[in-house]
Amino acid sequence: MWSRLSALILCLACLPAAARSETAEPPKLEFTSQALGVVDMDHPFQVIRIASREGCNIALLTAGGSPGTSRIVLDGKPGPEFDGILTRTPILSPDQKRVVYGARKGEQWIVFEAGKNAEPAECARWDRILETSFSFSPDSQHLAYVAKRGTAWYIVADNTEIGPYEEITNLPVWSRDGARLIYGIRKGNQQCIVNQGEAGPAYEAVGAAVFSPDGKRVAYGAQQHGRQLIVVDGQAGDGYGGVYGETLQFSPDSQHFAYAAEKGARRFVVYDGKEQPDFDAIARGSLKISPDSRRIGYIARKIDQWVAVVDGTAGATAYDKMENLAFSADSQHYAYIGGDETGRFVAFDGKPGPEYPEIIKDSLIFAPEGASYAYCAMQENHKTAVILNGKPLAEYETLGTPAFSPDGRHLTYRVNVGSQLFVHLDGSPVYGPASLVSEPVIRRDGVLEFLLIDDQKTLQRVTAKIKP
Repeated sequence: MWSRLSALILCLACLPAAARSETAEPPKLEFTSQALGVVDMDHPFQVIRIASREGCNIALLTAGGSPGTSRIVLDGKPGPEFDGILTRTPILSPDQKRVVYGARKGEQWIVFEAGKNAEPAECARWDRILETSFSFSPDSQHLAYVAKRGTAWYIVADNTEIGPYEEITNLPVWSRDGARLIYGIRKGNQQCIVNQGEAGPAYEAVGAAVFSPDGKRVAYGAQQHGRQLIVVDGQAGDGYGGVYGETLQFSPDSQHFAYAAEKGARRFVVYDGKEQPDFDAIARGSLKISPDSRRIGYIARKIDQWVAVVDGTAGATAYDKMENLAFSADSQHYAYIGGDETGRFVAFDGKPGPEYPEIIKDSLIFAPEGASYAYCAMQENHKTAVILNGKPLAEYETLGTPAFSPDGRHLTYRVNVGSQLFVHLDGSPVYGPASLVSEPVIRRDGVLEFLLIDDQKTLQRVTAKIKP
């Protein structure tokens, strides 16, 4: 949405496993700043925040120098002027080194890559580009998207046009190593999955396809003669009355496969081809395979009560509400949010922790290493507490969502104090007040990083090495 700097609402991003208390001496950090460019505060702009463990970037969608034009300003560097920028873009590659976006010149659209395409004239022209179709390979070396010219649809992979097709039914997906690309197409009244240029079996309809982590296996849902099928490695399994395509997943070692299905009133998980216990419902998004590929868990409902099912066994206690089941990085522990209308709690290995009026949705996370976990809880005094390993770390009126540092030793987040914004690390303020325009992150090299706009309207990248 369009906003002025004063209206920016920011999130946060990275964290610790053994944090200090709010009253402890704040960590001493030496901050350095890098000027990225001057922000034109006289025109409305949209901030596209980009942050990960690789660092922070920021793109501003702002008015161009000519009336009615727009441009992308990436880290302070303005790009070419266009007549329009495609919604839901720009898109950042996983390694944060490539930024692409759709742009309109006249009545036609192009895909422009910042820093690579010298001029828009170098880019292929399209009548339409599907804004949700951009797909970088996990290694960031390849890009695919869906585009239309006249009545024909194409897959564009690394600037190579593949097609024409009557319709693209499934968006392009890359294997983890970027060596294989899959997507779905329609041929007359039939649909099929195309894997490395070869069309698979035809069905009445096909669902979303997924690669195994090693890129050697492919699975997807399909419909034939009114039955829902799961096709794995080209072989269709037994049909069901319904298959939940969004649940399809391979284990991290690529050796196991799971999904949720239904037969009549029965709802169950199928794991390596074997049906698990019956329930009345399987919670959407709850099916998880542990990082070591040895455990499986999900949340299921019997009548009007929810239980956590881990390793095929339902928990002894059921609750009115349950969500956010997760495994620890070492796969030895699991946690979830449970409760009822009177209060919520986080259960660790099935044991409920302290009860709060509310647990902030999607705030429960495990550290990338070890078994530390954190979440945000609303307290009786209406302040929000950061809870680390079951114990309150600090409380605030407003804060962003916590996230762990790569080694799990630190925790950072943004805190609002009135209209002022501060960066906190391990429960202590380390920077601010400041006009933050990105989430703070802790990079893989142990550097705390965030972006701000200073009093001179200059976009600054601020960094500090966290000492062991």
